[in-house]
Amino acid sequence: VVPAPGSSVTLRFVDAAGGPWSDVSLSQRFAQEALGTSARDGRLEIELSPFAEEVEWNVALVARRSGCATREVRATLRVGATTQLGDVLLGPGVVVAGRVLDEEGRGIADAQVGLGESELPELGYASAEEPDPAEGLLRRVGSEAFNHATATKSAADGSFRLEGAEPGLWRPWGHANGKRYGWGEPLELFAGEDVTGLELVLPDELVTDRIAGIVLDPEGAPIPKAQILMSYQTESEGNTISTTVKGDGSFEFVLRREVALT
Repeated sequence: VVPAPGSSVTLRFVDAAGGPWSDVSLSQRFAQEALGTSARDGRLEIELSPFAEEVEWNVALVARRSGCATREVRATLRVGATTQLGDVLLGPGVVVAGRVLDEEGRGIADAQVGLGESELPELGYASAEEPDPAEGLLRRVGSEAFNHATATKSAADGSFRLEGAEPGLWRPWGHANGKRYGWGEPLELFAGEDVTGLELVLPDELVTDRIAGIVLDPEGAPIPKAQILMSYQTESEGNTISTTVKGDGSFEFVLRREVALT
Protein backbone atom coordinates (compact mmCIF):
# COMPACT_ATOMS: atom_id res chain seq x y z
CA VAL A 1 0.00 0.00 0.00
CA VAL A 2 1.40 3.41 -0.95
CA PRO A 3 0.87 5.87 1.92
CA ALA A 4 -1.43 8.77 1.13
CA PRO A 5 -1.10 11.75 3.50
CA GLY A 6 -4.46 12.87 4.85
CA SER A 7 -6.02 9.38 5.05
CA SER A 8 -4.92 8.23 8.47
CA VAL A 9 -5.88 6.10 11.45
CA THR A 10 -5.01 6.89 15.06
CA LEU A 11 -5.46 4.53 18.00
CA ARG A 12 -3.99 3.61 21.38
CA PHE A 13 -3.33 0.07 22.61
CA VAL A 14 -4.07 -0.58 26.28
CA ASP A 15 -4.22 -3.43 28.78
CA ALA A 16 -7.20 -4.33 30.96
CA ALA A 17 -6.24 -1.68 33.51
CA GLY A 18 -6.00 1.03 30.85
CA GLY A 19 -2.20 1.05 30.84
CA PRO A 20 -0.48 1.57 27.49
CA TRP A 21 0.98 -1.25 25.39
CA SER A 22 4.14 -0.27 23.53
CA ASP A 23 5.72 -2.30 20.71
CA VAL A 24 2.38 -3.36 19.19
CA SER A 25 2.82 -3.90 15.46
CA LEU A 26 -0.07 -3.14 13.14
CA SER A 27 -0.39 -4.57 9.63
CA GLN A 28 -3.07 -4.96 7.03
CA ARG A 29 -4.87 -8.26 6.96
CA PHE A 30 -2.75 -10.99 5.27
CA ALA A 31 0.21 -8.59 4.87
CA GLN A 32 3.61 -9.38 6.39
CA GLU A 33 5.00 -5.85 6.52
CA ALA A 34 4.07 -3.77 9.56
CA LEU A 35 2.52 -0.37 8.97
CA GLY A 36 3.86 0.90 12.27
CA THR A 37 4.55 0.12 15.93
CA SER A 38 2.99 1.73 18.97
CA ALA A 39 5.06 4.13 21.09
CA ARG A 40 5.64 4.00 24.85
CA ASP A 41 2.28 5.70 25.44
CA GLY A 42 0.56 3.01 23.35
CA ARG A 43 -0.32 5.44 20.56
CA LEU A 44 0.08 4.82 16.86
CA GLU A 45 -0.85 6.75 13.73
CA ILE A 46 -0.69 5.22 10.27
CA GLU A 47 -1.51 6.51 6.80
CA LEU A 48 -3.25 4.49 4.11
CA SER A 49 -4.60 4.99 0.62
CA PRO A 50 -7.31 3.04 -1.20
CA PHE A 51 -6.52 0.56 -3.95
CA ALA A 52 -8.89 2.37 -6.30
CA GLU A 53 -10.21 5.90 -6.65
CA GLU A 54 -12.57 5.64 -3.71
CA VAL A 55 -13.69 8.37 -1.36
CA GLU A 56 -14.53 5.89 1.41
CA TRP A 57 -13.27 2.36 1.96
CA ASN A 58 -12.98 -0.32 4.64
CA VAL A 59 -9.76 -1.75 6.03
CA ALA A 60 -9.00 -4.73 8.26
CA LEU A 61 -5.91 -4.35 10.43
CA VAL A 62 -4.17 -6.93 12.62
CA ALA A 63 -2.47 -5.95 15.90
CA ARG A 64 0.27 -8.21 17.30
CA ARG A 65 2.40 -8.03 20.43
CA SER A 66 4.42 -10.67 22.23
CA GLY A 67 2.42 -12.01 25.17
CA CYS A 68 -0.85 -10.47 23.96
CA ALA A 69 -3.75 -11.93 22.04
CA THR A 70 -3.63 -11.02 18.36
CA ARG A 71 -6.58 -8.79 17.50
CA GLU A 72 -8.22 -7.75 14.26
CA VAL A 73 -9.33 -4.12 14.04
CA ARG A 74 -11.70 -2.84 11.34
CA ALA A 75 -12.20 0.75 10.29
CA THR A 76 -13.89 2.85 7.62
CA LEU A 77 -11.61 5.50 6.13
CA ARG A 78 -12.32 8.62 4.12
CA VAL A 79 -9.90 10.44 1.87
CA GLY A 80 -8.68 13.61 3.55
CA ALA A 81 -9.88 12.60 7.01
CA THR A 82 -8.39 11.07 10.14
CA THR A 83 -10.24 8.10 11.64
CA GLN A 84 -9.86 7.92 15.42
CA LEU A 85 -10.39 4.44 16.83
CA GLY A 86 -9.69 5.36 20.45
CA ASP A 87 -8.40 2.73 22.88
CA VAL A 88 -7.95 -0.83 21.63
CA LEU A 89 -7.77 -3.46 24.37
CA LEU A 90 -5.22 -6.25 24.03
CA GLY A 91 -5.68 -9.10 26.47
CA PRO A 92 -3.31 -11.92 27.36
CA GLY A 93 -2.25 -14.28 24.59
CA VAL A 94 -1.51 -18.00 24.59
CA VAL A 95 0.94 -20.00 22.48
CA VAL A 96 -0.38 -23.11 20.70
CA ALA A 97 2.33 -25.37 19.29
CA GLY A 98 2.40 -28.76 17.60
CA ARG A 99 2.79 -30.47 14.22
CA VAL A 100 0.77 -30.77 11.02
CA LEU A 101 0.80 -34.33 9.67
CA ASP A 102 -0.43 -36.20 6.61
CA GLU A 103 -2.39 -39.42 6.88
CA GLU A 104 0.87 -41.39 7.04
CA GLY A 105 2.15 -39.37 10.00
CA ARG A 106 4.67 -37.33 8.01
CA GLY A 107 5.14 -33.61 8.69
CA ILE A 108 3.63 -31.16 6.19
CA ALA A 109 5.60 -28.01 5.39
CA ASP A 110 4.00 -24.61 4.69
CA ALA A 111 0.61 -25.65 6.03
CA GLN A 112 -1.61 -22.87 7.31
CA VAL A 113 -2.69 -23.40 10.93
CA GLY A 114 -5.19 -21.36 12.87
CA LEU A 115 -8.06 -21.33 15.32
CA GLY A 116 -11.76 -21.04 14.59
CA GLU A 117 -15.10 -21.17 16.33
CA SER A 118 -15.54 -24.34 18.35
CA GLU A 119 -18.78 -25.27 16.58
CA LEU A 120 -18.50 -26.31 12.95
CA PRO A 121 -21.08 -24.53 10.76
CA GLU A 122 -24.24 -26.26 9.63
CA LEU A 123 -24.57 -25.48 5.95
CA GLY A 124 -28.23 -26.42 5.78
CA TYR A 125 -28.73 -27.06 2.07
CA ALA A 126 -28.94 -30.81 1.76
CA SER A 127 -30.70 -32.05 -1.36
CA ALA A 128 -31.61 -35.31 -3.06
CA GLU A 129 -28.44 -35.11 -5.14
CA GLU A 130 -26.20 -34.36 -2.16
CA PRO A 131 -27.92 -35.36 1.12
CA ASP A 132 -25.02 -34.49 3.46
CA PRO A 133 -22.81 -31.81 1.85
CA ALA A 134 -21.37 -30.20 4.97
CA GLU A 135 -18.40 -32.50 5.52
CA GLY A 136 -17.25 -32.49 1.90
CA LEU A 137 -17.61 -28.73 1.46
CA LEU A 138 -15.73 -27.93 4.66
CA ARG A 139 -12.95 -30.32 3.69
CA ARG A 140 -12.61 -28.69 0.26
CA VAL A 141 -12.99 -24.95 0.94
CA GLY A 142 -12.92 -24.52 4.72
CA SER A 143 -15.17 -22.09 6.56
CA GLU A 144 -15.46 -18.40 7.39
CA ALA A 145 -15.23 -19.59 11.00
CA PHE A 146 -11.57 -20.47 10.34
CA ASN A 147 -9.67 -17.26 11.06
CA HIS A 148 -6.96 -16.91 8.38
CA ALA A 149 -5.88 -13.42 9.46
CA THR A 150 -4.28 -14.67 12.69
CA ALA A 151 -3.03 -18.02 11.33
CA THR A 152 0.58 -19.16 11.06
CA LYS A 153 2.53 -21.54 8.79
CA SER A 154 4.27 -24.81 9.60
CA ALA A 155 8.02 -25.32 9.26
CA ALA A 156 9.73 -27.87 6.99
CA ASP A 157 9.14 -30.69 9.52
CA GLY A 158 5.47 -29.75 9.98
CA SER A 159 6.00 -28.08 13.35
CA PHE A 160 4.14 -24.85 14.08
CA ARG A 161 3.95 -22.21 16.78
CA LEU A 162 0.85 -20.05 16.83
CA GLU A 163 1.38 -17.04 19.07
CA GLY A 164 -1.24 -14.61 20.30
CA ALA A 165 -4.13 -17.04 20.67
CA GLU A 166 -6.97 -15.59 22.72
CA PRO A 167 -8.10 -17.56 25.80
CA GLY A 168 -11.41 -19.32 25.21
CA LEU A 169 -12.87 -22.34 23.47
CA TRP A 170 -11.55 -22.75 19.92
CA ARG A 171 -11.18 -25.42 17.26
CA PRO A 172 -7.71 -25.80 15.67
CA TRP A 173 -7.68 -26.18 11.87
CA GLY A 174 -5.10 -26.59 9.13
CA HIS A 175 -4.76 -26.62 5.34
CA ALA A 176 -2.01 -27.13 2.76
CA ASN A 177 -1.63 -27.44 -1.00
CA GLY A 178 -2.75 -30.86 -2.18
CA LYS A 179 -4.56 -31.51 1.11
CA ARG A 180 -8.08 -31.10 2.36
CA TYR A 181 -8.86 -28.98 5.39
CA GLY A 182 -8.35 -30.78 8.68
CA TRP A 183 -9.43 -29.84 12.19
CA GLY A 184 -9.20 -31.11 15.73
CA GLU A 185 -11.55 -31.30 18.68
CA PRO A 186 -12.47 -28.07 20.49
CA LEU A 187 -9.59 -26.80 22.59
CA GLU A 188 -10.04 -24.64 25.67
CA LEU A 189 -7.25 -22.11 26.19
CA PHE A 190 -6.50 -20.43 29.51
CA ALA A 191 -4.46 -17.28 30.14
CA GLY A 192 -0.90 -18.11 31.16
CA GLU A 193 -1.13 -21.74 29.99
CA ASP A 194 0.53 -22.46 26.65
CA VAL A 195 -0.44 -25.59 24.73
CA THR A 196 2.17 -27.90 23.18
CA GLY A 197 2.12 -31.27 21.43
CA LEU A 198 -1.01 -30.61 19.37
CA GLU A 199 -1.27 -32.74 16.22
CA LEU A 200 -3.39 -31.84 13.20
CA VAL A 201 -3.92 -34.41 10.44
CA LEU A 202 -4.75 -33.14 6.94
CA PRO A 203 -6.47 -35.69 4.65
CA ASP A 204 -5.26 -36.10 1.09
CA GLU A 205 -7.18 -34.15 -1.52
CA LEU A 206 -9.57 -36.29 -3.57
CA VAL A 207 -9.52 -36.36 -7.35
CA THR A 208 -13.15 -35.21 -7.20
CA ASP A 209 -12.32 -32.07 -5.19
CA ARG A 210 -11.15 -30.02 -8.16
CA ILE A 211 -11.71 -29.50 -11.86
CA ALA A 212 -8.61 -28.42 -13.76
CA GLY A 213 -7.79 -27.95 -17.42
CA ILE A 214 -6.29 -25.71 -20.06
CA VAL A 215 -7.87 -23.36 -22.59
CA LEU A 216 -6.48 -23.65 -26.14
CA ASP A 217 -7.13 -21.85 -29.41
CA PRO A 218 -7.91 -23.83 -32.63
CA GLU A 219 -4.17 -24.15 -33.31
CA GLY A 220 -3.53 -25.66 -29.86
CA ALA A 221 -1.88 -22.60 -28.30
CA PRO A 222 -2.84 -21.62 -24.72
CA ILE A 223 -5.23 -18.69 -24.31
CA PRO A 224 -4.22 -16.63 -21.27
CA LYS A 225 -6.58 -14.51 -19.15
CA ALA A 226 -9.78 -16.01 -20.56
CA GLN A 227 -12.84 -16.18 -18.30
CA ILE A 228 -14.23 -19.63 -17.39
CA LEU A 229 -17.73 -19.99 -15.95
CA MET A 230 -19.04 -22.99 -14.01
CA SER A 231 -22.72 -23.41 -13.13
CA TYR A 232 -24.85 -25.88 -11.21
CA GLN A 233 -28.54 -26.23 -10.46
CA THR A 234 -30.25 -28.39 -7.83
CA GLU A 235 -33.82 -28.64 -6.61
CA SER A 236 -33.17 -25.94 -4.03
CA GLU A 237 -30.46 -23.67 -5.43
CA GLY A 238 -28.28 -22.68 -8.35
CA ASN A 239 -25.07 -20.75 -8.71
CA THR A 240 -22.45 -19.65 -11.23
CA ILE A 241 -18.82 -18.97 -10.36
CA SER A 242 -15.99 -17.75 -12.54
CA THR A 243 -12.21 -17.78 -12.66
CA THR A 244 -9.55 -16.18 -14.83
CA VAL A 245 -7.25 -18.44 -16.82
CA LYS A 246 -3.56 -18.19 -15.91
CA GLY A 247 -0.84 -17.05 -18.28
CA ASP A 248 -0.19 -20.60 -19.46
CA GLY A 249 -3.89 -21.14 -20.25
CA SER A 250 -4.51 -23.37 -17.22
CA PHE A 251 -7.46 -23.05 -14.86
CA GLU A 252 -8.72 -24.73 -11.72
CA PHE A 253 -11.98 -24.80 -9.75
CA VAL A 254 -12.47 -26.11 -6.22
CA LEU A 255 -15.86 -27.83 -6.26
CA ARG A 256 -18.37 -26.43 -3.81
CA ARG A 257 -21.11 -28.98 -4.54
CA GLU A 258 -21.02 -32.63 -5.58
CA VAL A 259 -23.59 -32.18 -8.35
CA ALA A 260 -23.69 -32.07 -12.15
CA LEU A 261 -21.85 -29.03 -13.53
CA THR A 262 -21.90 -27.10 -16.80
